Order: sequence, then structure tokens, then C-alpha cells
Amino acid sequence: MKTMLKVTQFEFRYQIKSKFFIVGMILLFLFMWSEFSPYLRHYPIQDNNDIQQLFSKGIHQELLRVEVSPAETLSAAVLHMEQLKEGDFSAENVQAAKALASQIKAQNLSLEQAHALVEQQYPSFVDQWNVFIEERGVRLGNIEEVAPLFRYYYERQSFSREFALLWSDRLQIIMSALSIPAFLLLFFKDRRYHAIEWLRAKPVTGFQYITGKYIGTVLAWCLPALIVSTAANIWLGLKFTMDEYAYHFMDVFLGLLIYVLPAFVFSGALIILLGFLFHNEIAALPIFIVYLLFNVAASAFGRDESHPLGYARYMIRLDEHSSTDWLAYIPHQSLVLGATLLMMLWAGQLWLRQGLKGKGR
Repeated sequence: MKTMLKVTQFEFRYQIKSKFFIVGMILLFLFMWSEFSPYLRHYPIQDNNDIQQLFSKGIHQELLRVEVSPAETLSAAVLHMEQLKEGDFSAENVQAAKALASQIKAQNLSLEQAHALVEQQYPSFVDQWNVFIEERGVRLGNIEEVAPLFRYYYERQSFSREFALLWSDRLQIIMSALSIPAFLLLFFKDRRYHAIEWLRAKPVTGFQYITGKYIGTVLAWCLPALIVSTAANIWLGLKFTMDEYAYHFMDVFLGLLIYVLPAFVFSGALIILLGFLFHNEIAALPIFIVYLLFNVAASAFGRDESHPLGYARYMIRLDEHSSTDWLAYIPHQSLVLGATLLMMLWAGQLWLRQGLKGKGR
């Protein structure tokens, strides 16, 4: 146990000084900031600028729009039709729109009367007319109109749970990608700091050595993710608490434990095992990338419910919309951790057989 702990400490110190680690952490920060800066800067909403910024990012647009009166809807639709130009639609539809707008204004029709007119005289324009009315039946609300909607929405649904699911989903994607620089060449450069001589002087089992380096790498790369997540969690938690919203600080940490950590440790174990199986770490890279892309692109719970292991192939990414109950993920993630342990045991046996010769081992 002491030997494995020494290996872990050695690898942890090496990793945090690595250029790959520094670049990886910069990428982690930039990715998470690009994804969540609207939440961190504009939640909970305080003014009209927050509303405009969230709307432009496509965040909860259904809560940012408010319905307008039929008269306002019709007036906006008429104005839009009058401003149509050739090229916006077919020439026939543009002419129909302008003629329709003129008739509505001349006859001072209501929305219902205008709709009946379209169906009777402009049947080919009905679909486009419905689109115009739907789009102009709502407008971007102001703070007085939107704030009560947000408060009502988050009184029924915890923002901390919603944010934690989304945060953990994005974090598990970037962490799985960062497992490539973290683990790909983990055993390729055992000569650094006289590691070969150290291993020969202090005999160590394959499992101890593999696991020690593996845990040291996991700790080094997960620590910044934990720090960034904690900072975002505290920042949003304080803002929501001060605004008298309910906020559960543990949701983000549960997301890290149930979503992110299993994804990262599984990715690392898979890369290590593939490297030993192929006797060449670089040969494992394309296989892992294909598997990573497949997992990221596929829905983790898009499976046949009749098959209890139908989701076993989705080891890296869970679907943040699949469940709001953390416990629902426990069986799946237990399978992930079990597979990780088996791969590490296998890798330890392969390391013993291949020894310290060639490929840097």
C-alpha cells in the first residue's frame, strides 16, 4: 500500500507540472465559460439586459416571451407583410402578402376576420400566414413581466438541480476528451526521473504500479474540475439565495460524483488498456476517439427498456434530460466503475508481461 501511495504522489506531482496539464486546464476553463457564462452572468434575472442576453443565447426562451393582444398580433403581422421584399419568399407569396395587408387595413379587420379572409381568398398563403401570426403573437417581455414567470417556474423546479445536470453533462464531455492527453502517454515515458531504476530498486506489483499512476493522474486532472465547479456553485448559490430562491449546493457535487468522475476514470482506464493491448499507445488513439464521439453523440438512455444492459455501451456520457433523480443513474454508473476496475486489473497483468523494455516501459 505504501508503495502504491508513493507512485500516486510521484505521478500527481509530475502531472500538475506537465505542459499537457496546463493546456488542458485552460481548455477546460474556456469550454465551461463559453457554455455557462450566460448563467453565471445573468441568473437570476435582474433587469431587461439579462432578459435580452439570455434570449440571444436561447436559454429558456419560453419564459422570456409574453403573449400580446390579438390586435397587436395582427398589427405586427400586417407591418411585416408590408415590408416583405422579393427574395424573402416566392413572388406569388410576396404579392399575396402585400395585397392581404392592404385589405386588412382598408377593411379594418379583426384577427379572426383576417384569418377567415386568408382561408377564403388566399388558400395557398394559409401556412405562411399561420407562421406570421404565431411569431408575432409573442414578444420579448420586460423585467416586470418576466420576473414573476421565472420565480413561479423555479418555485416548482429547483434551479440548482437543473443547473447541476447541465453542468455535469458538459463537464463529463470535456473531461472525457481531456483523458486523452492525461492518459495516452502515461506509461510511455517511464524513464523520466529515473523511473526505470526506481522500479528495479523497489519491486512493485503490476496492479500497484498501474493503479498508483492511474490514481495520481485522476486526482491531478479532477482537482481543477472540482475547483471550477465549486466556484460556479458558490457564485450562483449566493446569488439565488440572496434573491430568496431555493438553492441546494449539494446538487453540483452529486453531479460531479455521479456523472463526471465515472466518465473520466472509465475513459482513462480504456486508454491505458488499449495502449497495452496494442503495445503502442498511439495506436489506441483513433479507437478511443471513435468510441468517445459515439458516446457523446448518442443518447445514453436511448435504449430498449426490455434489455437491462441495453445502455452498457454508453459508458462516457449520460443524458442530462433522462431523469431528475440522481439515484436513477446508480445502476448504470456502478457498471461503469466495475468495468473500470476490471480494465485496470487486466492492464496490471499486461504491464507485468511486457516488462520495462521497449515503448518506454
